Amino acid sequence: MEIFNYDNRSLRLLNILESSFSVQDQYILDVLKVSSKTISNEIKSLNELFEDCAYIENKNSNYNLYITKLEEYLKRKRSIYEANINFDSSKVRLVYIFKRLVSSSESTLIDDLAFEMIVSRTTLNTDLKKLNEIINSYNLVIKGKPNTGIKVVGLEKDIRIFILENIYNYVYKEDIFDKEDNIFFDKVFEKYKIDKQAKGEFFRYLTLSLDRFANGFYLEFGENQYKELLSNYAQPFIKEISYYIKTKYNISLSFDEIKFLAICFATMRVPTKINKIRENLKYTDEYKKLVQEILEVVVYEYGLEFDTSDIIEEFIYHIYFLMERLRYGVRYSNNMKEKIKEQYPVSYKIAKTASRVINKKYGYSVSEDEISYLAVYFETLLNKIKLQSENLNILLITNSGPAYNKLMINEIESLIVNSQVSAYTTFEKVDYSKFNIIISTEDIKFGTETPVIYQNEILDKTYLKKEINFLQYINKMNNPSIRGMESVLLSSMRENTFFKCDKRKTYSENIAIMIADLINQELVDENFLERMRERERKSSMIFEENVAFPHTINKLGDDLIIALGVSENGFKDNKDLKLIFMACVPEGEKNGLILAKTYDELISIIKNEKLIIDISKIENYDSLVNYFIKNTNLYR
Repeated sequence: MEIFNYDNRSLRLLNILESSFSVQDQYILDVLKVSSKTISNEIKSLNELFEDCAYIENKNSNYNLYITKLEEYLKRKRSIYEANINFDSSKVRLVYIFKRLVSSSESTLIDDLAFEMIVSRTTLNTDLKKLNEIINSYNLVIKGKPNTGIKVVGLEKDIRIFILENIYNYVYKEDIFDKEDNIFFDKVFEKYKIDKQAKGEFFRYLTLSLDRFANGFYLEFGENQYKELLSNYAQPFIKEISYYIKTKYNISLSFDEIKFLAICFATMRVPTKINKIRENLKYTDEYKKLVQEILEVVVYEYGLEFDTSDIIEEFIYHIYFLMERLRYGVRYSNNMKEKIKEQYPVSYKIAKTASRVINKKYGYSVSEDEISYLAVYFETLLNKIKLQSENLNILLITNSGPAYNKLMINEIESLIVNSQVSAYTTFEKVDYSKFNIIISTEDIKFGTETPVIYQNEILDKTYLKKEINFLQYINKMNNPSIRGMESVLLSSMRENTFFKCDKRKTYSENIAIMIADLINQELVDENFLERMRERERKSSMIFEENVAFPHTINKLGDDLIIALGVSENGFKDNKDLKLIFMACVPEGEKNGLILAKTYDELISIIKNEKLIIDISKIENYDSLVNYFIKNTNLYR
């Protein structure tokens, strides 16, 4: 195994020789950990490269570097760094600067850096400022003194984490292990049932650890710092690996290095397949309670009660490893972050609420990348609410014959969970009132209050699922007036729940006026305002900058009521806010399905700035309905 260095062995040798007029050969052998023959060959190659501008001489077991043409020497030395490097790219320069600064314990002169990259001092200063901004989040900083140079100041652990998360592939471009090594590693990984992804991540940690450690960059954890890593994570596994490294390469990894390797498993993004390691984890009560707290806050703020039965263990593990990443300062980038924010805005907002719980309880700031990972879990749970079905008794009317009947029954039952389908022909007498939904392949009039969905023999599953879900919303809301209307928001409003708000008053004052009117109409109970204020004190219910969604339990009535307050010119304390959708949620029922649909509609409105502006100008409920009919797809 040859340690793959930041620069390479030739450059490290040159840097050693440049640091002193005369260097003992034993010192070079100890630092580079190679044989005398290897050093002799290296010096021969370097003397050939520098030919007429510099040469290395060996006298009495001491090496001396003589430079006759400095500019030419630096030029050729630079060519060693990376032959194909393109310093026209700002990104390349930033990587190069960081590698250069952290590969030496000594300060580096700015002029030397500028010369190596063939850039102006102004350009370099701009790059240094940009790099400083990037590494600051890792508790690293570039510091320097005039005539002395600059260096990266910070903990070795944080330097390594930055490399792993940002520039690893630029630094290590080849495997440092030979065939024999890989055979051994494969056996150990198989023994501990560590999957391919975890294996790849561990190799990154191991390569970095060996490189930094072998080159004199040591971790300095406190005696008791991270001690739990040695007992909680893969201790036998890492011991086997470190023993092999010591036996074959004579590199004795310190306890601190072993802790660093354990951080790899402590912060794994996908931990569920590292079975042997997971068996030793002690997430137990603390993180179970944290998950419970998160779910309770979500229920309180969004009115959504999730069924987590099938993913609760996975979710707890995710939270566990998330907390470990926060604890050890490890971050994972999420390339899908922006898409998740765009496609799952409600779930992302819920995930932000979860991150707020974590911040309040532990003081950790959760990144947008981590919030996005959490959002995927909440989207899964939200979809589960949307797809949940009551026990539906479905009537299939068709004259298509037994084969088609059986096929359609199977497709409907597989499509709609908990459904029971009965098939009849148009020639048979049926009591339609006994069924929740009628699906008919025949274009006939049924003369019943039971909703009818017309379909061909070859079912349009997407359409059918949409229609049945819509009818379930209706059933949940127990509001026959909304038949023919897809909008939960609009169908839950009434003429007397539409309000023109007073721009001269604050948001809270207008909320109080709306609720007072609802109380007078006996639509909500006397304590509704108090509960709403309590919720606002705990968390703002302004959904986005121009739409608010205040909601709380209504102890009067069994139906969802939406009150809409509009203000074209905003409010006294918030000029951007245009719309208030106030939800009065009936008590004692699970209204997750209704609220999930409501959130979907809110998002569709929020995404349409013109829609928000247009609605904010509307004068009354009738105009609102007419607007929706003409300009939206919320009516069928």
